[in-house]
This record gives sequence, C-alpha cells and structure tokens, in this order.
Amino acid sequence: APAGLNFVNTGTGEIDLSTSAAGTYTVTNFIAAAGGCDSATHSITIVIEEAATVNTGSNQTICVGATVTLNGSFGGIATGATWSGGAGIFNPDNSTMNAVYTPTAGEYAAGIVNIILTTNDPGGICTAASDTITILFNEDDPSFNYSSGTYCATGTNPVASITGGSTGT
Repeated sequence: APAGLNFVNTGTGEIDLSTSAAGTYTVTNFIAAAGGCDSATHSITIVIEEAATVNTGSNQTICVGATVTLNGSFGGIATGATWSGGAGIFNPDNSTMNAVYTPTAGEYAAGIVNIILTTNDPGGICTAASDTITILFNEDDPSFNYSSGTYCATGTNPVASITGGSTGT
C-alpha cells in the first residue's frame, strides 16, 4: 500500500479512512488469471481530502451575572469558525475563538445555555464540523445564614443555611 494509505482489508480493497492520511494515492490491483480469463492489472487514483476539525473546550459553570470567556479552536481544512446558539452577545464578535460571551437574563434564569462552534464549509466532499459547549449558571452571591445570632452553650448546635454556589467551609 502507498505510504499514508491504510486498508481495512487488502483482499476487498476496503480503505480505512480514519487512519489514512489526507492525500492523493495511486492504488494498483492485480487480478490473477482464472476461468480462462487473462490476468489483469488496474490502477486508480484515490483522493482523501482533509476534514475540518473544531473544538469548543470543556463545559463551564459560572455565576449568574458573570460572563464566560470561550476557548474554541478549528483546524484541518477549515479556515474559520463561527459561534452560535446563544441569544447573548459575543464580544468582540462571534468569529473570535476566545470571544467573551454575555448571556441573556433568560439564559441565566434557565440555568443553562448551549453554544455551538461551526467551521466554515471547506468545499470539496468534506463538510463543516461543529462542537457544542454547555454553560451552566450557579446562583450569584453564595451566602450562608444562621437562624439566630445568639445561642446558649448548652443548646442545640446551629446549622447554617447555605444558598448559591456549593457548600463552604
């Protein structure tokens, strides 16, 4: 097999696209003489195009009222990518990979927003790629409170009421 081109099965000619490198290959097949027919050799050109790739990074959890700095990337044959899916604002714009996203009041209230990063359509046989990041919102201003400020030393131990964020120390 030509360097960079991998086969699942050389007997059937099945090419393994996931492990083969993008490129142009000449594949030659020899068919042995059989049943009174002569042997034959046939060559064909195979082109494997590079695919577009995209990555939004890890899902994030932020406080209600905060903004989130996105950390997207694209590669392969893609020459650009665009953020979409949220109703908020991308600053400076939705084609900046490390844009700052400001969610809407509705997204904060819902507690979640999914933002999609999609590459441009690279042309050829390969299509655009996309990935999604999920942003979750915690209540802002985590706090704790006790039912009273004064307790008797022999009384019941007070337990704090904790709201927002996670349990504290």
